[in-house]
Amino acid sequence: MQNMFMQIYRDTWKCMQTFFSICMEVSK
Repeated sequence: MQNMFMQIYRDTWKCMQTFFSICMEVSK
């Protein structure tokens, strides 16, 4: 259970970072 949570957390964090990077690129 703990492992699954960590997996989801990492995937979500990765998505957020990617999304943030795209936003920064677009706003330039």
